[in-house]
This record gives sequence, C-alpha cells and structure tokens, in this order.
Amino acid sequence: MKTIFLFLSLFIIKSVEAQDTLFFFSGDFKVIQLLNVDMQSGILHYKIGEKEEIRNISSLKSYSNHSNIENGNPINQIGSPEPENKKKSKSKSTFQDPSTYEYSKFSLGVNLLSPLSGAGYRFRRTISSNYNQSLFFQYNLNDKIGIRLPVRIGFGQLKDTNFNYNNGYSWHYNRELIFESGAEVSIMQGDNQRITPYLLPGVYFGRNKGVIDYGNYVTSTTFYFPAPARTYFRVALNGGFQFNFSRYVQINTEAGLNFNSLNTYYSLYSNGKLERYVGKQIGFQAAVNIVYRFGGKPRE
Repeated sequence: MKTIFLFLSLFIIKSVEAQDTLFFFSGDFKVIQLLNVDMQSGILHYKIGEKEEIRNISSLKSYSNHSNIENGNPINQIGSPEPENKKKSKSKSTFQDPSTYEYSKFSLGVNLLSPLSGAGYRFRRTISSNYNQSLFFQYNLNDKIGIRLPVRIGFGQLKDTNFNYNNGYSWHYNRELIFESGAEVSIMQGDNQRITPYLLPGVYFGRNKGVIDYGNYVTSTTFYFPAPARTYFRVALNGGFQFNFSRYVQINTEAGLNFNSLNTYYSLYSNGKLERYVGKQIGFQAAVNIVYRFGGKPRE
C-alpha cells in the first residue's frame, strides 16, 4: 500500500511539473505541456489536450517553463504558427492600427454640444434657440456601414400666449424646437480601428414653434407669443472621427452642413391677420459624442 501511495505521489508531482502556462497580452492564459523551445526561430512547440500546436514567442506576453526545457533542435513545423503580436508592429498610418478591443454591433451616443445650439442662433444657422439634447442609437451592419437613429428633444419652449419683453430680439425665441428624429448612414473606413474616419449623410424631420412678435410703438414694448407648431425637414452631411481607445466608452467628433426649412417669418397686422413665410437655407451642426459600445472585450 505504501508503494502504491508513493507511486501515485510521484506521478502527480511529475504531472504538475509537466504543466506550463502561456500568458497573452489580453490577460488570458492557457495551461499547456511544453515540448520544445526553438529560440533561434522564436517558436514554442507544445501540447494542449491531445493536440500539438506551435506559436511565435513574440505573440505572448510571457510563458512558464517549469520542465526547464532548453533550446532544442529547430522545430519541424506542424502547420503555420500563430501570428506574431500585432501590438509590436506599428502601421505607417494611425487609421490602419487595429483597436486593442473588439465590440458588438450596437452603440449609444450622447452629444455634449447640443445644449450650446442656442448660443449660435443669433446668426440663424443652428437648429434651435432653446436648450435641446440629442442622442443616437447605432447598429453596424458590417465593418464599413452602420445605421444611426438620432433623436433630438427640445426643452423650455415659449408657452405664454402674451409675453412682453422690452427691447427684446425675436431670435431669442424663434426656433423653439419640440423634437426631431431621422436616419443616418455611417460610411466608415473600417470599424474596430483605433481611429475610425466616417461620413454621415442624414435626413431628419421635426416639429418646432416659432415666435410672433408685435411692437407697440406708443409704449415701446414688444409682445412675443408662440406661433402654432409646424413640421420642418433637414438634409445633412457630416464628417467625423471615432476614437476607440477604451473597452466601453469612446469619443467621436463630427461637423457638417445641412439644408433645412427651419426658418419661419410671421407678420401680424393690427386687424389681427397673421401671415407666415417658411424660408429654406443652409445651416451647420457639430457634435462631440460620448459613445458607449456594447460587448467590448480585449483582442487576443
């Protein structure tokens, strides 16, 4: 019985000693049985389960060699070795560098600049004068094409039916955005890169409320009250870059021009007659989006 116990103990110790570990740059590891080390070619020959494999040493962060296997004869290759670690090779173009993470097809973004839209409205080229917030949901069909569904919501519309403001300006109130939605196509150079350039054509429809102003020259007072809500359209083209440096949260920046029917002019006559004219013009938009990419995981 003692002989059997001693034999089993020696067998277990030998089995443990035969187990070595490959450590990858992603943080993963594999327990293997190291068979040979060819330092001249930079290749490991090992066994995992019943399968024998070879791998470039440069594709690993490190490996253990508990069996103290020394440099042996050049390995007769069993197929092709695993590719060398791409992190060590630098592409001439940053746009071609792969991200260190892989992502799912879904992402969600929030525009940090949309609340500033009213700041540039004095030039009648931004989407709204009131505070608004835009966000989008994106699904990538493949590495080159993605579909975005953007939504923009306006807050604090002018609601008083008789609002007076001494020495005021109508452009403070004119484009009172209610909401906007549409569809965009993201045409990418290649998703899952460190920096992904893209073009973003889009079509949008929304509802807004202009403002009707009426000046009383006797009292030097101008009255402002909300006009009826109406539907408008925008057709836009943006260009931008997405920076994929994190596992989950990314940043992208974009800017472009649009053709829209946002501008509305009203004339209120003393007899109560109201006339409306809708003007079409070229505007601009910009975004700095915080983007959450679902399913982020390190590449092997």
